[in-house]
Amino acid sequence: MFAFDEVPIYWANRLGFAVRAELAARFKEAGFSVTPKEWAILLLLWRDEELSVGAIADVTFRDKTTVSRLVERMVTKGLVERKTDPADRRKTILLPTAKALELQDELVPIARELVSEAQRGISAKEVQRVAQTLRTMTENLLPPGRD
Repeated sequence: MFAFDEVPIYWANRLGFAVRAELAARFKEAGFSVTPKEWAILLLLWRDEELSVGAIADVTFRDKTTVSRLVERMVTKGLVERKTDPADRRKTILLPTAKALELQDELVPIARELVSEAQRGISAKEVQRVAQTLRTMTENLLPPGRD
């Protein structure tokens, strides 16, 4: 028999589900209509400021059509805006709006508190080791050159 509950990937997946559900509940409770999927895109845009739909799809392991639909909802909510890529007029670049940038100060503390609770009782060294292990496992499954 395959002891799935002894495999780290099982627990990483289960943790992902738990985090998304709890994050959605906490954002909603705090009065924000940002979903965990939108949050993931906002994190990328807050870090990089400008990204294409394709780049977001690559990082989030979603197909471009799914990301495009998600971005459309975010445009409607006033969280992202589109502009044409000056280097390639066929590409669209996404930017966070002023509203999205303001949300960063309100949403990040909520997420940080969740992370802190999830890591309760685990030393910083253990957290670093788990992160490195999961990063290595992910890289083992990615095609060469994709990270």
